[in-house]
Amino acid sequence: MNLLRGEGDEPPRPTADPKIRYLYDNFYYYLEIIHSFERLYQVYGYLQKFPGLRYYNFYHIDELNWIRYHIEFFFQQNYIMHQRTVKWIRYLLNRAKHKPDKKATEVRLVELKNAVDKGFAEINKIRGQHVHEFTFEERAFDRAETAAHLASVMKEKVLVAVKNLTLFEIAMEWRKKVQANIKSMIESYDLILGVLVKIINELE
Repeated sequence: MNLLRGEGDEPPRPTADPKIRYLYDNFYYYLEIIHSFERLYQVYGYLQKFPGLRYYNFYHIDELNWIRYHIEFFFQQNYIMHQRTVKWIRYLLNRAKHKPDKKATEVRLVELKNAVDKGFAEINKIRGQHVHEFTFEERAFDRAETAAHLASVMKEKVLVAVKNLTLFEIAMEWRKKVQANIKSMIESYDLILGVLVKIINELE
């Protein structure tokens, strides 16, 4: 309630009972994962429809910038989700290391972390390339930017149509990619969370 009322410098964290604190910490990590899932799904919605032109003109952005921003956000949320998952696993791993009778659990957590790292490796690689080289922007982005510039300068309706069609194709292509990513995430995290729940109970 202190958190909801905006009271205190930090979110309240129960400290009196070690068991409650342990369960609270795990619930917090779980909520972080859920929030990342929600933001990934929102990218799918943002690529569905563009804001009105008055919105664009006021902030000096256009449809292509809108698409590019949310694709970048998509990669960033995947990275955040990876980091949050690893942080949770490390939290449990640290707890397991302090329990001599939980060596087998410790080994399972290390294996789980390796599996998570491997699962995110490809999309993190693409994100890293984008940050340093902008390589995720395929030729469709170049076509859209060229068509948009020529349509603005030459005032040709056919170029406006080409621009709009290219933007639509880019948005639809990335909606499919985001949808496939979310589907894969749901399948993966169904297994990951299942393992974590068992380990949480073992380390309680």
